[in-house]
Amino acid sequence: MLDNRGSRQYFQVDIDHSRSAYNSVVRSENQPNGRILIVDDDRVIADILKAVLTEFGYKADIVYDGLHALKMAHNFAYDLVSMDIKMPRCDGDDAIIAMEEAIPDLPVLVVSGHLNNRVRDDLKLCKNVRGLMEKPVDLEKYVENIRRIISSRKERNPRT
Repeated sequence: MLDNRGSRQYFQVDIDHSRSAYNSVVRSENQPNGRILIVDDDRVIADILKAVLTEFGYKADIVYDGLHALKMAHNFAYDLVSMDIKMPRCDGDDAIIAMEEAIPDLPVLVVSGHLNNRVRDDLKLCKNVRGLMEKPVDLEKYVENIRRIISSRKERNPRT
């Protein structure tokens, strides 16, 4: 697998609230658009992703390694997991495999700066992985991917 040093990414956040992606989201405090688990060892990136998701009407929780992600996924009902790959204690690819066995219908969007060909090929074998995004993250595409994955899941299983 990968070494356990984590990664550090930098990017600027410019959110244009006049764009149609933002305006098309129906937001409600009582009925969020979905519950997302963000798993990233970079606290700044995790906080930015959470802020963006919250702005778009999602409820988001953050953990900083794959081990805590497994615990949270077992204890709470999530619509999607946003997962980094290279993290300390338990890498994202190991966590994805464990989640796939324990919670086979929980979709994962991989968001990583370490998506080389070997990692991509390994992740293609994971049924829960529904998307791959490179860091630095295009936040508009990030929200679009989350919306698409959650909508697809709800269409397949309206009870989730």
